[in-house]
Amino acid sequence: MENQGQEVNTIAQAAEAPTAAAPTAPAKNPAIEGLKPGETLLVKARGVKGDKVELEFAEHVKNPNNTGSSNPLIGLLNKSDARFSAQGGPRRGWVTGTKTDISALLGIDVSTLTLGMELPFNKINPTINGMRLRLQVVETTKADAYQAENIDTQAKRRGKDGDYILHQGMYIFANVKVIPFAGEEVPHVFLDADKAPEAVGIKATATPVAQVATDGLAV
Repeated sequence: MENQGQEVNTIAQAAEAPTAAAPTAPAKNPAIEGLKPGETLLVKARGVKGDKVELEFAEHVKNPNNTGSSNPLIGLLNKSDARFSAQGGPRRGWVTGTKTDISALLGIDVSTLTLGMELPFNKINPTINGMRLRLQVVETTKADAYQAENIDTQAKRRGKDGDYILHQGMYIFANVKVIPFAGEEVPHVFLDADKAPEAVGIKATATPVAQVATDGLAV
């Protein structure tokens, strides 16, 4: 009876023991979620080495050469992957400067930022000297040192972990710049992609597949 009582107490304690909290997904930024085509968002500032500040920008950039997937559901389920379809999520661009110059030119206070600290701004269509800051995408087949060492994550693909998209048989790398721009249409550079290999049909044989399989087995 004593053992039975101990077993009951053990079960009760296990039932009362706190369970580990399930991991939560990173909170979405409503400003990014609601970003419209043609708008640029100054997302945040982050303190980096040299007592400088890195600014992060976001903007939707449509690739006219990318028609996306023929299956509309696949496009919807991968809309946050900018490499996947023409309607992908906003591109990101980064630029670094001094605290004094950033504060003076953009009218934001970044003086308190230290290494690793972040400040959200979510400022729509920031300007410098009367010109809007925009993202410019320049695709190239010439990789920089980092891209050359990380082709699996840096080269353009047909969706995350999909087949590589090539230009004249070479990898494509997309470089995003933050530029001051006074016009309407930013001059992006998108390379024409090589035609994807087509699936080859399987030719039927005179002998049924099941018969071919069994013919090779010893009795």
